Amino acid sequence: MTRKTEDSTAFTAAIKTAADNIGTVRTLIPTATIEILDLDGVSTESYVRDALGRDFTANLEIKRVNLTKVTQRGQRAAFCEIDETNAVKALNKARIKVGWVSYRVRPVAKVVRCARCLGYGHAMHSCKGPGRSKCCFKCAGESRKAADCIEQPKCFLCPNDVKDSLWRIPGSGACKAFRAALAEAIRAQK
Repeated sequence: MTRKTEDSTAFTAAIKTAADNIGTVRTLIPTATIEILDLDGVSTESYVRDALGRDFTANLEIKRVNLTKVTQRGQRAAFCEIDETNAVKALNKARIKVGWVSYRVRPVAKVVRCARCLGYGHAMHSCKGPGRSKCCFKCAGESRKAADCIEQPKCFLCPNDVKDSLWRIPGSGACKAFRAALAEAIRAQK
C-alpha cells in the first residue's frame, strides 16, 4: 500500500495495465474524522459539503458527513470523514465557514473496543478479560441481542461498587469505563 502521491498514481496505472483491466484497482487514501461544532439547526449536509469543497479544493475526498440531531439550544454538530491531508488543514485553521458563520473544528478521538470482552482501550488480540462476545450489549445477559432485550440496562464495564451502574448502558456517555478510555484517546492525540 502506498500513500497518495504521483508515485501511487503511476503504480495504479501500471497495475491496471498488468492486470489487463480484469479487476478494479483503487488507490487507498487515509482518512480522518473531524467535528464541526455549534452549527445552527437549519444547516444541512449539503451546506457542510459545499463549505468543505470551497475551503479544500485540492484532492478533497469526502467519505461521509453525519449531522447530529438539533439540541434544545438549536444547535447541531457535523462529523465529517475526509482525507487525512485536508483534515490536518482544517484542524490547523481551527474554523470553517458554513454559510455566513464561522464554526469551530476539532478532531474526533476514536476509542478502541475489544470484540471479546467488550471493554475499551485494547483490541481482541491483546485481551486478558472475560469472554463476553455472546453477551447482550445492554445487560450482559447470555445469548441475547440488545434489540430483543427487555431487562433493565446494567453497565458491566463499570466497577461493581458503583451503585449507579444500574440504568446505564455500557459504552454510553455515562459509562465511567468509556469516559476513561475516551480521555486516554484524547490525551494520545495531543
